[in-house]
Amino acid sequence: MVEFGLKLEDNKVAEWSNKYIDYEKLKSILKRAKAAAEHREELIKRNDPVVVSEVVKERDAKYAAARREALMARSKSGLEEVDGEEEDD
Repeated sequence: MVEFGLKLEDNKVAEWSNKYIDYEKLKSILKRAKAAAEHREELIKRNDPVVVSEVVKERDAKYAAARREALMARSKSGLEEVDGEEEDD
């Protein structure tokens, strides 16, 4: 994936530079989401209902935070949609 980031940077069109997504920030968000999902799965394997409930709450909070970050990145880049969805107002 290092190659993609370098290619993206090398091939940016100057006139569109303010429309590009922050690729490093996107990678960071995705890595955090993956780590949270792996952590959740490990806790669910323990099958403790209280733990599962807490994990679901934590996941929902992290999802909401990641969605807010994505929406902010979208508004900064001028994109109209994130994941095919219009922004909820």
